[in-house]
Amino acid sequence: MVMTDSKGSNQVLIERMYVYQRGDIYRFYPDGPAPINAHVSTPAPGILIHADIEGLGALQIIAPSNPELLLLP
Repeated sequence: MVMTDSKGSNQVLIERMYVYQRGDIYRFYPDGPAPINAHVSTPAPGILIHADIEGLGALQIIAPSNPELLLLP
């Protein structure tokens, strides 16, 4: 396995390493005349995509680190 940057120019071998995927991604949504259709999601365990809406701030998703967990009211 190899970890690389977005351009693929820098690579690090991770064959004998423990790797835990975790990340917070903030998508910016500009304010405009049309209604804002922002999305928050968790496409993979440990990866959270938040919405940063201009003038309102960030809408952060809250999700368990283990997708097998179940939260009941």
